[in-house]
Amino acid sequence: MTNKGTQAFGLAALCGMALPCSAQDLAHERARSSGHQESVVMPMLAPPSLGTSPAFRYEDRAKRVRVYQVNTDQWGRNIIGDAANEPSIAIDPTAPNRVVIGWRQFDTVLSDFRQGGYGYSRDGGRTWSGGRVHQPGHFRSDPVLSSGRDGTIVYTSLCVDDCGPGYINGTFITSDGGLSWTGPHFAYGGDKAWFALANNDGAPDGFGFQAWSPSGNQWDPGLWSRSFDSGATWSAPLTYAPSDREIQWGKVALGPAGEVYVSGIELSFVRELFIARSADAAQPGVTSPSFSFARIPIAPTYPLYLRPPNPGGLLGQIELAVDTSEGGGRGNVYMLVPTGKDWRNGRYDLTFFRSTDGGVTWDEPRPISPPVTHDDVYNWFGTLGIAPNGRLDVVWNTNLQNPGQVNITRTYYMSSSDAGETWTAPVPLGPLWDSHLGWPVQRKIGDYYDMVSDNVGVSVAFAATFKGEQDVYHARIGDWDCNGNDVGDETDLDDGTSEDCNDNAIPDECELAAGTLTDVDSSGVPDQCECPPDLTTTGSVAGEAGYGLPDRILDSADVSYFVQLWLDGVPSADVTTQNAPIDHWRYGSPDGVVTGVDLMYYVNFWVGGCQ
Repeated sequence: MTNKGTQAFGLAALCGMALPCSAQDLAHERARSSGHQESVVMPMLAPPSLGTSPAFRYEDRAKRVRVYQVNTDQWGRNIIGDAANEPSIAIDPTAPNRVVIGWRQFDTVLSDFRQGGYGYSRDGGRTWSGGRVHQPGHFRSDPVLSSGRDGTIVYTSLCVDDCGPGYINGTFITSDGGLSWTGPHFAYGGDKAWFALANNDGAPDGFGFQAWSPSGNQWDPGLWSRSFDSGATWSAPLTYAPSDREIQWGKVALGPAGEVYVSGIELSFVRELFIARSADAAQPGVTSPSFSFARIPIAPTYPLYLRPPNPGGLLGQIELAVDTSEGGGRGNVYMLVPTGKDWRNGRYDLTFFRSTDGGVTWDEPRPISPPVTHDDVYNWFGTLGIAPNGRLDVVWNTNLQNPGQVNITRTYYMSSSDAGETWTAPVPLGPLWDSHLGWPVQRKIGDYYDMVSDNVGVSVAFAATFKGEQDVYHARIGDWDCNGNDVGDETDLDDGTSEDCNDNAIPDECELAAGTLTDVDSSGVPDQCECPPDLTTTGSVAGEAGYGLPDRILDSADVSYFVQLWLDGVPSADVTTQNAPIDHWRYGSPDGVVTGVDLMYYVNFWVGGCQ
């Protein structure tokens, strides 16, 4: 499919170029072009029973890339016939193995009805809870997640029609890494809202800021609101300034002194990028925060939506990041956007923008993706992250390997440690995939990706069609840093800084913090890895000579003693009441009676040489 010579870039033009379009498709996209980008078009349908398949997993050990499917069933299998896209990610900074990803969940591709999907991981994203939804049966879209310093994670989501009149955002709040939630909490808001929760020392605990598009906005002229209690309550919507109400499709970031930044573009063609900055929006006592603006002209013009790789959606949002490190780049502001300087022939670069004075002036923008030398090459869904030490991370899609085949794309990662002056070579996050597969009566795979960067690596939430349908994935690039000490877990284990009593390559202290292991007796050793008591200390089997002296070491004498108890059906200390089996053993529930499951548990410790 190509778009050479195409000057009309609405859906009608795209329909004639490639894919069949129904009247419903056309009506939906006309609604989008008039400003109503999210609406209930079709009813929720019961998903057909199409079964499951193995979940997707990808690993490149040499490049330290691991990719895991997130939207699975409770047994970790892929659900055939559903769709998931538009993911956002948050990580609990007090226990970094707690990761939550939200997405738009379509139970069946036969309907465009979507819900607020989410899943959580307690091992850094290696395994996932399986797909869940907030408020089942309610139409929800545009999920955005953010975490605060105290470990609170807030999930914001747009609800249309069935949550109240018009477009209304709601927030769901968890303090235990996604196990339990409160909400929805009324949050005003609107279409394409982005949200950030205070996670550095510049803004007060609990401060959150959201900004949304003027399209379909019932709070006009208000375009933003703020919270000082981690998203539970929100201020009435306010405006930036009457002349700058066209800001949309951007993101929100907080600066090192609590400054609030909002990025955006004009409503149609991108002629200018916008950056709005407030030095006092995070101050509770300021009732009418002030904003200053910078405009960054781009020539020539180009559209960022209804383009061939993602014909019903965006090519990406106006990505935004602020350096809060203590290094030389502190206070730098960065933006990233696909730029079609030759958009009529389908040549889109990934362009990087930098300000070294807090967004007042901007360096000359420059492409950072590999040079586009052919028609119909799209670099799209560029996603920008920044680590606490100032390292910049970028993930994006490109069909550079397949010029002209706009739907055959690959997702890549690269980084910069010098404020964007130089970039590492691109690293793929999986095989090639087709962006035109698995559309849930929507001609797109959402509108954005998301990432969280730390000083050791980066965690990415992205959508792709590796299994022939739209699914959400978590990629971990680099080692994990589950204890937040800026050292990779592998190094901590190798040098003895951390222990790993169950040999699963995760430091014990991280599993205790995430709640996957317990330490009820505060011994410093996880309960699941402690030796059970030496049963010969409890006596010998009635009528029999003893089986060895109590020595607090599990050996064959203890096993013989326990076996005899089990064979004779003598109730004794039920070992499974004292500890859960190590690793992933599962032997049944504690019942106070010595049974075969207890015997297997005890033997497992003995074979392991527990003392």
